[in-house]
Amino acid sequence: MNDIAIGAEALSPPILLTADGRLRQVGVEIEFLGPNAQAAAQALAADLGGTCEAEDPHAFKISGTSLGTLSVETDLRYVHPQRHPELGLRLDRRVAAWLGTVVSPFVPRELITAPMPIARLPEMDRVVASLRAAGAFGRGAVLWDSLGLHFNVDPPRLDATTVTAFLKAFLLVGDRLRQETARGSLRGLSSCLPTTRRPTSSACSIRVTGLTCHS
Repeated sequence: MNDIAIGAEALSPPILLTADGRLRQVGVEIEFLGPNAQAAAQALAADLGGTCEAEDPHAFKISGTSLGTLSVETDLRYVHPQRHPELGLRLDRRVAAWLGTVVSPFVPRELITAPMPIARLPEMDRVVASLRAAGAFGRGAVLWDSLGLHFNVDPPRLDATTVTAFLKAFLLVGDRLRQETARGSLRGLSSCLPTTRRPTSSACSIRVTGLTCHS
């Protein structure tokens, strides 16, 4: 993954509160290769405190950390059949567990945080450091996709003016974000995860309720 800048202006947006008066929050998703979901979750529990609990052989929840509840899972719905009843092809649990092991060299794992106040975003450096120490790596293209870093941001409002402003902002900076991300020149978040090969493409997204902007 590319190094993503978290400047002071990103931590102090012009509008700090949502329409109902809550402090705006952000959830983070980090995709990586290396350790399996269990090993990564156990490392996070050991480094951040908390309890690691299996939801299935390839999905784990870490409760009680300083950043709230974290989840680590293999990023493929077919290996979590009990959580995705909408799938046309539902695998037996044993087959799904086997498939998750087989695809682990090239299907990413995904860390998902609970929403946190935007001002706490720098604390994600500890999470990234823990993953790196556990052997997590990767950025750029993988076999079927690209590794991504996602910010799921509370919108200040969902009126037409605010949504239009988000769309205009993305249209203005989208091309530059793609160029910067492809070059790997954005920096910060504890340098994210190390790479073992030269990146060919990568993904970053900012998601707002009802609106997702990818780069």
